Amino acid sequence: MHGFKREFFERYMALHPEEATSLGLSAGADRLRDHSPAALELEGRFWSQTRQALDAMDLGALAQDERLDHVCLKRLADFHDHAHEWLYLGLDWSLYPYNMLEIQRIHAKTEAELELLSKRAACVPEFLEQHERNVERGLRDGVRVPDTTLRDFFVSTQVPAAISSLQELGFAAAAEAYERHLAWMSEVAAADSRSIGEAELGVRLRLMFGIEEPPSDLVSSARRDLDEIHEEMIACAAELAPERGIRDMAQVRELALELQAAKVGGDILEAYRAYVRRAEVLVRSERLFELPSDYAMGVDVLPPSFAATGGAANWPAPLLGADKLGHFLVTLERDAHPEAWAADLTVHEGLPGHHLQSFIWQRRFGAQQAPVRFLVVHDQVAIPRGYWAPMLNIEGWAVYAEELMRQRGFFSKREELFVLMAHAVRAARVVADLSLAAGDMTQDAVQTFMMQSACLTEHHGWLEARRYAQIPLQASTYHLGRRAIERLRDQWADVAAFHSYFLSFGPVDPRVIPRPEDCSAGETVSPKLGG
Repeated sequence: MHGFKREFFERYMALHPEEATSLGLSAGADRLRDHSPAALELEGRFWSQTRQALDAMDLGALAQDERLDHVCLKRLADFHDHAHEWLYLGLDWSLYPYNMLEIQRIHAKTEAELELLSKRAACVPEFLEQHERNVERGLRDGVRVPDTTLRDFFVSTQVPAAISSLQELGFAAAAEAYERHLAWMSEVAAADSRSIGEAELGVRLRLMFGIEEPPSDLVSSARRDLDEIHEEMIACAAELAPERGIRDMAQVRELALELQAAKVGGDILEAYRAYVRRAEVLVRSERLFELPSDYAMGVDVLPPSFAATGGAANWPAPLLGADKLGHFLVTLERDAHPEAWAADLTVHEGLPGHHLQSFIWQRRFGAQQAPVRFLVVHDQVAIPRGYWAPMLNIEGWAVYAEELMRQRGFFSKREELFVLMAHAVRAARVVADLSLAAGDMTQDAVQTFMMQSACLTEHHGWLEARRYAQIPLQASTYHLGRRAIERLRDQWADVAAFHSYFLSFGPVDPRVIPRPEDCSAGETVSPKLGG
């Protein structure tokens, strides 16, 4: 297995040089992936061969750690082998080169790194030309049709933002290529989104997450969780505003919308740095983690194209770049930062959520030669591919962190209401995401459901519905992952020891992480994380 992993990893990194950069590797940082039909055919054979090799392995002969690697690789290979015919024909790839340039830019500090960044930017025109031909081929062959809502969103918002950013960075050729691409995209044929269908939904649940149960069972369970969260929200809101006599979710929604009118004041970056410091004080005082003494996180500005879909994001610490920090990124648009949301956002994206997780993983796995569990962990890598297997762990962890900090008294009562509201959003997402994918809900119905069930504004509800149509199943990983982590945690008496143990496995499905007593002698992954 060891030799196979090394060979696979080297071939994979050659096919996906941008992802190699996001992991902290310098090889290939001067180019973009080849998106030509010949290259895609070659990649298809790569996935087919990988899948055959994995199927031929004797799992009984593998050590526990190797079996976990096998699970991660098998799901990745099975999905790509299944999806290869249509995977690279989607409009989603339009923003990929720009997004990956932004990821590279924030870590590029030396003259050599900046030179590699410039060389990669020079590859944008060729990539976009190849991409346009792929989309046209998908249209011509009836394999994949661009979604009207997504196309219009790209045309009106995201591509213009990318053009502006590239111009500011001095990448004139890349900006001009995107201007031509914008004109092409404005004319490309599109159709209202269609569900992927119940059969395909079931296939993806099985291939990515190992979930065999019917989607309807997941929806029913999420509805029960949502009912419980609503009860907590009503109780919290009644305590927060006793004079209003709150007794139902309509009254909670009215209060929540009012509270969101107050925005984070002063310097936005400094405000979030203060929230990070506040979180770190509690994490250390409560001894929730073996937090390294040199723990550090960058707080910086979110690129404009990313800001179109949210006020903040996490760019993880590059796994194989020990000298590079991960970043908690926020937009400077004040309207995107309701004060009531800020503490929860910091916990989710920063500490002890996404950033702490990636920081610990960098320490734990950064010296590995073939860290195959960490493929497709960055959002901007996963989005155009629609592959979400690591997100059960990654997004599940960030939501778990929110609830952990709530239980430890980190949030004010007003902030706690919005943590519960975030929980409602995640449970409602399972219902809406899977129902939309199966064809049981329309986008309009999803928008209304999210507004009513999770207290969202009309615009936020629309963004959620568009998100589920663009990237099916991603939104479901938050709640499904959190519940899986909590079921595993409930077997532990010492929460800090559980956190060390859980994080020592990397982004694997929480449901396949073994209990310590199930580990053979010498196989237990050490929970010590330094510090």
